[in-house]
Amino acid sequence: MVNAGHLPMYCRRRAQPTMRSVKLPAASAMLTPQQFRVLQMVSTGLLNKQIAWELGVSEATIKAHMTAIMRKLGAGNRTQAVLLAGKLAVDPDSVEAPPEEGE
Repeated sequence: MVNAGHLPMYCRRRAQPTMRSVKLPAASAMLTPQQFRVLQMVSTGLLNKQIAWELGVSEATIKAHMTAIMRKLGAGNRTQAVLLAGKLAVDPDSVEAPPEEGE
């Protein structure tokens, strides 16, 4: 058995955050506006190729955005990323109610 400490850097896997280890409001603040657009389009069911055509970029760019989105949200796949995005939109703990009128 090889000790991971003796492996070259390119052979070591970087620890990925799990869905539970990432605080969603903080993760959402790390997403760029373009990453939000891509995530919204993925949530509507569009394929990378379709998103790329809509945004006028290459499919490789969309794949790079998806990789960054999944890393930032701690998602292992597109489905998890979309589910986490849905939680961002409806998480009652992260929404502040507006002040009552007259206060």
